[in-house]
Amino acid sequence: MLRISYRNTCPLLIPLLVLLAAGCGEERDLDPYVSTENPRETLTELDYGNLDSAEIRLNMPWSGNKVSKDANPDAEPGTLSAVTTETFEGYDRVVFTFGNRISGYRLAYATEGGGGCDGTESAGEAPAHLVVEFERARSNEGGTPLVEDRERTLDFPTMVGATQTCDEGDRVKWILAVRSKVDYRILEMLGTPRLVVDLRHR
Repeated sequence: MLRISYRNTCPLLIPLLVLLAAGCGEERDLDPYVSTENPRETLTELDYGNLDSAEIRLNMPWSGNKVSKDANPDAEPGTLSAVTTETFEGYDRVVFTFGNRISGYRLAYATEGGGGCDGTESAGEAPAHLVVEFERARSNEGGTPLVEDRERTLDFPTMVGATQTCDEGDRVKWILAVRSKVDYRILEMLGTPRLVVDLRHR
């Protein structure tokens, strides 16, 4: 189940979701039906970067709101096998590659702390931190990490760092350190299962 949280947004129109949500004031969760018939409809060649446009399964457009997708409790944990960081014209990109399937995920800016598996440790000194958390997932094989570079210092227009802060109890967490809170979007990819997170340049 995909959920989008929003606060003080009136109205909010999300392309590719068969839902027009108009509401103000309180925060609430939406459970929209996600259309996968043409997820490339609102994307341009610049948006693809080095992705194969034919493999885009889901396009969640630019937003600063919390986004989450429930994990399948009966499925085997997703295996996060690689993480790449790149910058393109207009956005910075992080690609989370899974060896078998994309697990459940949650993306939200940390309000305080955010580091460690329980979210109570410091996330670092950057002005803002986008937490990307995978449920029913792991990033190790018998205790050996699958992603080599788990703490990265970056000099991108938006991102200044990317760090894995948790890989235990079927939970994997990465924190993306950014210069300020910016809108982000996500793409789910077919073929090799990948979750793509783009952070917009200011």
